[in-house]
Order: sequence, then C-alpha cells, then structure tokens
Amino acid sequence: MNPIVFIVVFVFFCISPAAGWAETPSAGMSKRVMSIEKVMTDNGVDKEEAGRMIRLMKESRFSADSMETVRKIMEESSGAGAPVEPLVHKTLEGMAKKMPEDLIVKALKKTGDRYVYAFRHARTLAGSEKDNRKLAYAIADCLSASVTEKDMDQILRKISARIREDRENSVQLAEEGLRFGRTMARLSVASKNVRDVLCLSMINQYSWQEMKEIHHRFSRQAMAGSPDRIAEDYATAMSRGARAGEMGHSPGGYGGSPGMDGSRGPADTGGSGAGGSGYSGSGSGRGGSQGHGSPRRH
Repeated sequence: MNPIVFIVVFVFFCISPAAGWAETPSAGMSKRVMSIEKVMTDNGVDKEEAGRMIRLMKESRFSADSMETVRKIMEESSGAGAPVEPLVHKTLEGMAKKMPEDLIVKALKKTGDRYVYAFRHARTLAGSEKDNRKLAYAIADCLSASVTEKDMDQILRKISARIREDRENSVQLAEEGLRFGRTMARLSVASKNVRDVLCLSMINQYSWQEMKEIHHRFSRQAMAGSPDRIAEDYATAMSRGARAGEMGHSPGGYGGSPGMDGSRGPADTGGSGAGGSGYSGSGSGRGGSQGHGSPRRH
C-alpha cells in the first residue's frame, strides 16, 4: 500500500470515533439527550435555549454518566417545585468558561440544592405562588453569596416567628428582610453578620417599613465604608434595642458585634462592651467599659 494512503486511512480511523459522538450518537445517548431536553421544555425553558444547551453539551463531549446526572438534578429540582432555568444558566456558564465537565456537574448540583432549599422554605413564609417565587429567589441569592445554610436556617426561623405576630404584613416583612439580607450578602458581609442583623431585627419586632428604611440606610453607608463592619455595628446597636432610624448616629464605636451566638467581632479588642448576650443565651453581661472601635460611619 502506498505510504501516503496508509497514513490517511490510519488518521481517519483514529479521529472517526471522536467525530461520531456529535454526528452519530448511540441510541442510549440520543435517549438521554431527548430526556434532558424534555425536562427543560416541560419546565418552561425556551425550546431554542434548550437546544443550544444540548448542542454545546455534545460539542463539549459530555459523558453518558454526566448527561444522566444533569437529567436527575433537573428532575429533582422540578419535583421539588424549584425552577430549572437557573440550572440551564449555570451549565451554559460553565461551558462558556471551558470548565472541566466534572466541575460543571458539581456546580450544577450545588445550584440545584440551593434552589430546592429556597423554594421549600419560601412556601412556609408565603401563600401565593407569586410571593413564593420572590422570597425563594431572595433566599437563593443570599446562599449563593456569603450566607451559609446553617445561618439561613436561623434567619428563616426568626422571620417565620415574626410574621406570625404580624400576619397582615407577613409577605412584605419577609420580602424586605430577605432583600436586605441579599444586599448584605452580595456586598460580602460575613454570614454571621447577615444572620445577626436579620435575627435581631426580627427579635426587636421591626416593621416592614423599618426593614426597608434600614436597608436603604445600610446601602447608602456601605458606599463609603466597610459593609461588613457597618453590619457589625448595626447588630451591636440592635442588641441594645436600637430602632432603624437610630442607626449610624452614635458618636462612638461599640467594641464589636456581640453576635447572635454570643461571639464577638474583631473590634472587641478595645474593651468588653455593653450588652453581649445572643438569643442562644451565651455572652457577657452589661457591665464593663465600652470598646474603642472605629467611629460610626455616616
């Protein structure tokens, strides 16, 4: 055989399996592809968008196991009443960034779990489907930023207890609280500080109007200072019973936030600070000198 012909034939047989995945997928793979596309379109994903995701998964040469895992994650989300669209967006984002297949699947699992958690808990706070979705997306946004699931559990318990006392404004109260939490989380406020601010505001029986006011005040102050430190200061003031309109007006520092679990922030090095007990019952008593943290931000 002519050496050139031999080389051409050899190269053809080497590359044909790789080309075959996209051009002539097996019957099993075709079935998986169709099932994923059906889950997406059955749950409101645009057919064109679903087709684009399938095409990119083929081009990225997703394995049969990964395709099956993607399908299961989507079905679990759908079965729990959570949306599938965020999963599609996460998958497309991963492929656009050329992330390894296994990392895309792991990120997809985390996203799916986050939305299942958010929608399950949102249903305990609101009645209508429209309100559920608003609250669930706010919860999911908090979790995707800086808030841990453990801290979110505590936040949601406090919000739930508070809205039982104010059922007339329950949805607005929950919505304003979670919107504020989302803003803090997106500004990289530590999870425990988001938890402390929201839990203490519920313990102090803030109205939805006060939650809206403190959210606006925080957003404005965070433009000129450290969002995390400002949140610590808010929690300290709230532990003393401060209302929304009083935030940012104290002339001195508070020596660090006492925290809902009784822990104190790093600014506590200046002194023992008044207050200090969290709802868990731990923490210091009221005596002692005030700390000398940084001055309050305006």
